Amino acid sequence: MLFRKEKYLFCVYTLILLGIISLIYLFFFNFGIQLNAKLVSDGHKISIDTTITNSSNHIIEGLELYNNNQKIYFIPSLGSKESVNYNFETANESNHIVVKAKNHLSASTILRTTNSSDNTADAKSSQSSTVSFSYNVKYDSFILNNPSKVEINICNKGNSAVLNVAIENSEYFLSVGQNQVIIPANACAQTQFSLVPVNIGSTTITFKISNDYYVKEITQDVKILE
Repeated sequence: MLFRKEKYLFCVYTLILLGIISLIYLFFFNFGIQLNAKLVSDGHKISIDTTITNSSNHIIEGLELYNNNQKIYFIPSLGSKESVNYNFETANESNHIVVKAKNHLSASTILRTTNSSDNTADAKSSQSSTVSFSYNVKYDSFILNNPSKVEINICNKGNSAVLNVAIENSEYFLSVGQNQVIIPANACAQTQFSLVPVNIGSTTITFKISNDYYVKEITQDVKILE
């Protein structure tokens, strides 16, 4: 009988000790993962720069980087106070980026490029201010082998912004390129392109408007005459 009582007390004390150890680990050893991320654009594609840091005093093993629940990168181990940089391209309007490791609290952030209707585009990031702009495209008649002007007027409804405006359609036009536009807050700016049609028919001109936080595509249907 005495043996059973001692065995029971031993089990109780063991469970209490394990609970205390778990609480110590919970409060002192499962922190340490830090994540910084930002959107980057070169005018043609958009990517995300991430920096993953171990801010703890111990090594963290088996770190996994996810974007929208898809694993995209794996770090076998990360020493105390060490950081790792990783860049990846994205075509998503919303990017939920998460770093996980076993027995550690995860770190996450959300980066968005959100498009709205009525010729207005909004760009949002958890680490940036909101930029909103509207646009208007004007162009001359397109005649085969004759230079024509295309103008895009951009009105900024948010904070001041530097935008890269690229125009694409090498199949129907000889001259395409990219311009940079600086637009103060609550102001408008124009940029022009000179295009030389090399084919006859109906086609679409694509404008790519971007900066470090978003990318927006605008299309304009045109007809090239002989």
